[in-house]
Amino acid sequence: MKKIQNIAAFVEFFTGSGLAVFFHLVLHHEQGAYIIFGIGILLSLSTYLLREDNETTRDVLLDQYHKAHETTFMIAGIADRECQAKAHDHVAHAVALQDDMVIPTVPVTHGSP
Repeated sequence: MKKIQNIAAFVEFFTGSGLAVFFHLVLHHEQGAYIIFGIGILLSLSTYLLREDNETTRDVLLDQYHKAHETTFMIAGIADRECQAKAHDHVAHAVALQDDMVIPTVPVTHGSP
C-alpha cells in the first residue's frame, strides 16, 4: 500500500510538470506554465501529506481498538460458561473500582503562615 501511495505522488508531480512543459514549449505561455507547475507541486505535496496523516491516524486507531477490545476478545474465547461469567464479574468489579477512584485534592488557602 505504501508503494502505491508513493507512486501516486510521483504521478501527480509528473502530470503537473508535464502540463507545465506543455504550456511553456507548445503553447508558449510562460506565466501559465509557472502557475500550473506551482499548483501541481502544491497539490502533490498536500495529497502526499494527507495520505501520510491518514495512514498514521489509521494505525493509531487500530492499535487503540485492539488494546480496548483485547480483554473482551479473551473473555469471549473462554469455553467454560462458569469461568466466562466469573471473568465478566471480575472485569465489572475492576471497572467499578476504577470509577470509584478519586484523586483527593487539598484546598489551597492564601495567606496561611
